[in-house]
Amino acid sequence: MNFFYLQESDRPIVEESSRDPFWGAKPTNTETLIGTNVLGELLTELREELKSPHIDKLRVVEPPTLHKFLLIEKPIGVIEGPKPKPKPEQLTWSFH
Repeated sequence: MNFFYLQESDRPIVEESSRDPFWGAKPTNTETLIGTNVLGELLTELREELKSPHIDKLRVVEPPTLHKFLLIEKPIGVIEGPKPKPKPEQLTWSFH
């Protein structure tokens, strides 16, 4: 999926799938898709979060509070992504 599209578009995202009407939508003809489109809905919600001024909160993910939530028999801790690099227009310059 094109990252630019995720940032710039406000159109709903639809996952066209010929096999899975739950995660996507199956074509019934050349102009109609029918399905739950859960993946498309999730991507649309994520796109809105990425546009938010509070995008930094997406950098840290707390594990869910599930009994024995393990990965390869070990507890899963907090997952923290890298700090975003400043955009060129946010850089400050000083000359001496």
